Parts: sequence; structure tokens; C-alpha cells
Amino acid sequence: MVTLREFSDSDIPVLQKEYPDMTQCDIRRMIAEWRTKTFNGQYFELLAIDSGGQAVGLISLREQTENIVHCGIKIFSPFRRRGFAYQAYLAALSHAKQLGFQAARAQVRTDNYASIQLHKKVGFQIDQKLINSKGNEVYSLSKLIT
Repeated sequence: MVTLREFSDSDIPVLQKEYPDMTQCDIRRMIAEWRTKTFNGQYFELLAIDSGGQAVGLISLREQTENIVHCGIKIFSPFRRRGFAYQAYLAALSHAKQLGFQAARAQVRTDNYASIQLHKKVGFQIDQKLINSKGNEVYSLSKLIT
């Protein structure tokens, strides 16, 4: 069972493993920015995926339009293949629905088979293949939030 929560200073050691080039102060500032729940004047929330009191990953929800939220998920390496991503996605989409969003979008690299399967299991459908801002070939996916 997973829950979604805000990151706290107690998560700094876990985040330092994911962001080894950042200092504790940098990570503390990053957590403070995440807590503002805004980015470029729009809703943005980055939440810890918690299992047993430990952050096992993160999920972001970013307003794309008034009715569409863009989702991104990352499970930290030691915790993959345990079903955390699926549970977290269901919780995040429920949260997005409570906030008034009607649809969700995501992008997944075309070579990330596990993530593609996760998104399909959650109910996303592939809309198109494109090249993202980093030059990677990705699928654009979407799902109505019901």
C-alpha cells in the first residue's frame, strides 16, 4: 500500500541518492519550491510516493490546461517492480479528479517498455510519437479521468 504526501527534510537522504550532485541545502530549497504547488504561474505538485514511511518514488502533477493535468512518475531504483507505480498513479489521478481535472497526459520514452505497460494498465492510450525537448523519441499518452 502506498500513499502520496509532500516531501520533507527527512527525505533528504533518499533524494541525495537520486540527485547526487546536489547539496543538502539545494535539496531543501527544491523541497520548499515543490511545496508552493505552482510553477510558472500554474498548478504544479510533486509528491512523494510513500510506503511504510519511506519515500520510494515521486509523482508530479502539472496543469497543462484548465482541464488537463500532465503526470510524471519515477520509482527509485531499489523499489521498482513492486507495484508502487500503479498504486501511486491511481491515487494521483484520484487527487487530480478532486482538483477538477478531467483528463491526464503523459510522455514516455519509446524504449521504456515497463513505463509504457504501466501507463496502459492505468488506462492511458498512445496518441502519437514525437521528439521531446531533450531530443528523445517519446509517446504522448492521454486518459480521461473518471
